[in-house]
Amino acid sequence: MPPLATRWRRLLARVIDYVLIIEIPFNVLLWIYERIHPAAGYVWSSLLGVIFWLVYIGYDGYMLTTRGRTFGKQWMKIRVGMLDDGSLPAGRPGWLRAATYGLPGVLADAGWALWAINVLPALFPSAVWVLWLINVLWLLWDKPYAQALHDKVAKTVVVSAQ
Repeated sequence: MPPLATRWRRLLARVIDYVLIIEIPFNVLLWIYERIHPAAGYVWSSLLGVIFWLVYIGYDGYMLTTRGRTFGKQWMKIRVGMLDDGSLPAGRPGWLRAATYGLPGVLADAGWALWAINVLPALFPSAVWVLWLINVLWLLWDKPYAQALHDKVAKTVVVSAQ
């Protein structure tokens, strides 16, 4: 198996993907919608966040199961492989990894929408973001493969593709 990807390359790959798939389209659509409906507010932006997190899960799952890497990972010269043999995480493992990573984003944004209409306390979406943070930070102390929790669930590892 190739050497493990560095934490910084992994972080930059996620940032690239997040900006391309969520942040830019989300803010453009939100800006357009707020010009049409200026009083749309927090519920609309939270629901739009849910949609974009679902799109991110679809993007991540598709790219991992077909190529083993997203655009961000490609630019950072890293890829995702199966822990046991480094092969492509085709099928269930790639989708499981993507869902485990993105589902907290869906739940948190849905929670903020429900908070805005007084259905849920703000503690719920905040707690979900804490769980997401634990997931991604897990690789900092995991030995020997530096796996985040979404890697552990899918039995994958991120390696250098150089």
